[in-house]
Amino acid sequence: MTSMTPTKTTSTQQTAEHIYATGLRNQWHPVVPSHFVAPGGMRRVTALGETWLLFRRADGTLHMLADRC
Repeated sequence: MTSMTPTKTTSTQQTAEHIYATGLRNQWHPVVPSHFVAPGGMRRVTALGETWLLFRRADGTLHMLADRC
């Protein structure tokens, strides 16, 4: 006797919710190549369903903040 189980498909939204629920939000993830953020400039990106600002400090280091504006 075999049981038939339906094929389960996941949407992008379900996948994002799973990532959030499993704690992957507090990990480092590649977002864009570093050369996409010019010295003195900012770049807005969306990752894990949220908007972020990427920018370089005066010493050239990259930083990322949640876009709350």
